[in-house]
Amino acid sequence: MQIEKIVIQKTVTSIGMKCFMNFELLDTITIENGIREIRQYAFFNSNIPSLTIPKSVVFIDEKAFRNNKELSMIMFEGYQEGEKGFESQVRIYNT
Repeated sequence: MQIEKIVIQKTVTSIGMKCFMNFELLDTITIENGIREIRQYAFFNSNIPSLTIPKSVVFIDEKAFRNNKELSMIMFEGYQEGEKGFESQVRIYNT
């Protein structure tokens, strides 16, 4: 896909399975507080360099962010479940 920037507004509650799969030019994603879940393969094979997960997220499905070669940092604003869905080289921070 040719999309480079995505803003997921607070009125959206779930990012569906394979929703942004293969968005290889995706450089910036903003997930507003209000999203509750991120489903399996939602961002599979995208190239997001960093990401902030808002505190409203209570569930991240397995492999939600797999095969993201550029993803190196994730900031959690409240989600405490752990690293599920992320590659091992990604640094994960809780705020």
